[in-house]
Amino acid sequence: MPYCRQCGFELSERAAYCTKCGMPVESQPSVTPISKPRLELAGWGERLIAWVIDMIILGAILAPIKFFRIDSMAKLHLGT
Repeated sequence: MPYCRQCGFELSERAAYCTKCGMPVESQPSVTPISKPRLELAGWGERLIAWVIDMIILGAILAPIKFFRIDSMAKLHLGT
């Protein structure tokens, strides 16, 4: 199928003018339009697994900080 040179609209084989923009159709080689890659979003299962992994990483980072603060505060109050 041919495509309009001005707007890229798909034309019929016997078209003399583009039905979308009105550009006269010249004899042109058939060109297949380039399709854009489709973006796939993660499903709910993948998102749940990612969330669990995020929570594990966050806990591994924050837990030592919390315990360090508790230990240091206890030492300050006990005077040791």
